[in-house]
Amino acid sequence: MQKQLRKPSNWQDFETLCEILWGEIWNYPEIKKNGRSGQNQNGIDIIGKLNGDYIGIQCKGKDESLGSKLSKAEIDLEVEKAITFKPALKKMYFATTADKDVLIEEYVRLKDEENQKKGLFEIHLFSWGDISGLIDRNKKTHDFYVKSQQYQTNYSADFGFKEGIQIVTSIKRIKHIRSYRHKPIEQPELPKLLKHLFDPKLNNLINTIQKTNAFRHNRVNQSFINFSLCLNNYGSSPITDYKIEVEFKEGIIDLKFDNVYEREIPRFDETNFRIKKVEQFKWQINPRRNVLVPEDKEIYNSFSIRPTGDEGTIHLHWKLLSSQLTKEGKLSIVYKSDNYIERKYEIISTDLPERDEINYIDYFE
Repeated sequence: MQKQLRKPSNWQDFETLCEILWGEIWNYPEIKKNGRSGQNQNGIDIIGKLNGDYIGIQCKGKDESLGSKLSKAEIDLEVEKAITFKPALKKMYFATTADKDVLIEEYVRLKDEENQKKGLFEIHLFSWGDISGLIDRNKKTHDFYVKSQQYQTNYSADFGFKEGIQIVTSIKRIKHIRSYRHKPIEQPELPKLLKHLFDPKLNNLINTIQKTNAFRHNRVNQSFINFSLCLNNYGSSPITDYKIEVEFKEGIIDLKFDNVYEREIPRFDETNFRIKKVEQFKWQINPRRNVLVPEDKEIYNSFSIRPTGDEGTIHLHWKLLSSQLTKEGKLSIVYKSDNYIERKYEIISTDLPERDEINYIDYFE
């Protein structure tokens, strides 16, 4: 007597097995999964055709270690959903990794009879013992499944910066201090680095160059932190239908999806992802492709954030959503500011308190 095949280790593999198996049985290569995980599937996971009629399969993976079984309530619920499937079904199959159960088989036969009397679709049940026998009788499926069971399917992915899980960087800003004092104070000489910023002759020359060659010398805003993100598939199986949510809960006042320049340049939409805003600083990255094969990675260029303080750590929270796995984590950006001081003094009446007003100006280079 032949030993029964080992059951799939997860529901995703079980759905794929059923798709291949019944596609071979019906000789219907166009068989496919119905929609994607999380959508209303009207009780049907896989849809195919036999003799021109639609047939749907509802897959029920059961945890053998917990003794899980297919219940009457599950059958009733999924049948009720399948009645709303369009176009109308000719047959509905329940495929489950649960062991054969004479009481459940009897219930499905009665349910099938009741359904057909109403002019609705047939209902059939295939437990793992039935499915295992079908696999043995269908060579293409048998070859696929036996080979795939030689190793444990491994879904493993990670998300981070292009450089790793942490960035240590610095930004540059002009810190403008307006000091209100009771008596005149000699203003210190501007730092050498800033002298050119306030030299009228040099500024006029720079403006002329900028107008004649607008983009060749377009300077980058050094007051933003620029970074790229990366999704890596470390597993042995593809990841499909994936998207990533990214969120900054605090520590930034501006977020852009490109490098920030002194003058805007036209952005041609040739990126490998689309951005969807969820909240103010919570966004969804939707890659333009929907399959990431094993040992491959996808880089998302580029993002720019403006931090709130002079120094600190900013946390980026991320969540990967895909048909195979869900994973989340946290990345960190450690930064400090190199502030170039610009101070101006104003004389105020002695009956007013002395004070400093501080604001920051972006620094470009």
